[in-house]
Amino acid sequence: MASNHRIEGQSRVLQSLARQRIAAQRIENSGCRSAAEVVGWMGAMQAQDYAMAKWAVGLRLPGSNEEQIETALDKGEIIRTHILRPTWHLVAAADIHWMLALSSPHVKAKVKSQDHALELNESLFERSNTIIRRALEGGKHLTRPELMTLLEEKGIRTGDTRSAYFMFRAELDGLVCSGPRREKQFTYALLSERVPGGRIFPREEALALLAERYFTSHGPATIQDLAWWSGLPLKDIRTALAAIQPALGSEKIGEQIYYYSLTASPDAATGTTGPDAAGTSTPDAAAGTPGSDAAAGTTGPDPAAGIPALAPNSGAAGEDRSALSTNKRPAARSRQAHLLPAFDEYLVSYQDRSPALASSLFREVFTQNGIFKPVIVLNGQVAGTWKRTLKKDSVLIELSPFGELSKTAGQAVTSAAARYGRFLGLRAEIIT
Repeated sequence: MASNHRIEGQSRVLQSLARQRIAAQRIENSGCRSAAEVVGWMGAMQAQDYAMAKWAVGLRLPGSNEEQIETALDKGEIIRTHILRPTWHLVAAADIHWMLALSSPHVKAKVKSQDHALELNESLFERSNTIIRRALEGGKHLTRPELMTLLEEKGIRTGDTRSAYFMFRAELDGLVCSGPRREKQFTYALLSERVPGGRIFPREEALALLAERYFTSHGPATIQDLAWWSGLPLKDIRTALAAIQPALGSEKIGEQIYYYSLTASPDAATGTTGPDAAGTSTPDAAAGTPGSDAAAGTTGPDPAAGIPALAPNSGAAGEDRSALSTNKRPAARSRQAHLLPAFDEYLVSYQDRSPALASSLFREVFTQNGIFKPVIVLNGQVAGTWKRTLKKDSVLIELSPFGELSKTAGQAVTSAAARYGRFLGLRAEIIT
């Protein structure tokens, strides 16, 4: 019996931890005033699904719409590139240079075997980079097919996979980054022209800055979570932790220590960058091929508020989680329901996702090949999945909750769907 009480108590603590992450990630009560400020606060945001990545920014920017996020990307206020891990991320222009300098050696090492398999070597990358540089100089913006045509004309064999790795390497070398979209086509630009004069910090300073940014925007989290998100070895993470530990609070839950910022404002994001601001051997399983232009898929706590999530007894057998039960839950509750996009930082940025999602439901949300589905979140807990279908004047939102939604939860989800519709400038229609 005592053991059961300890397990139940620990479960409640993890649920509270999940709600703290909702606030830290600016999913609620965001004070961010621009798309660049959202991305700067988060450090980096996974972005291989372009449409979903725009919503990931938009849901953290109150009153925003898709056009605003697209404009920030087209202007270069936000950069979409491969950084931290071998997958697409959004990163604020103010952070791109130092973050790339810190992470690119590790990302290159992770794909070295793929380079070898594709017969790509340093000499060939030097040649391809030179051709790409000359083609883009003077503020030009070209698509990947256009750049690959130039390589082919110089006798360099490309093909779909090799072309992806040529551009992937050009990004990691700090040569290119995302340019403005040409209608629905993605373009590349020279990073030095797109974001001139970027800062690069000494390595230990950059490590500390990255760790501080992560625990501020993603905490409470463990060092294993940070190692996963950053793509850096635990040795580097421990070095960074030692440098910033005075600014962190911590709590031990079970055998894990969770860290969080002691200075982060609970209701506003500063977006400040700089030192004073508060693996696998293959590309990230959730990423697809480096350089691929993935387009749209089908895809702070308020103690006085609370919404029942699913009807009683609708969760997995033997589990008592606040998103799956209405008869037992902690005092503090999240104010809203949320329709989070595929690959949202709320799940993808942690090695251990169990605080927000019962382990018995992992396969409902994550596919075996690493795809993260869009999710319904109630009271900090993942309570189902959703997908979208775009029509001329509306967006159809198909809900797949893990159990029957209570009336109050259903109303909250309807409000969340309407918010997504407003972001797109479309009428939201729910399908269950």
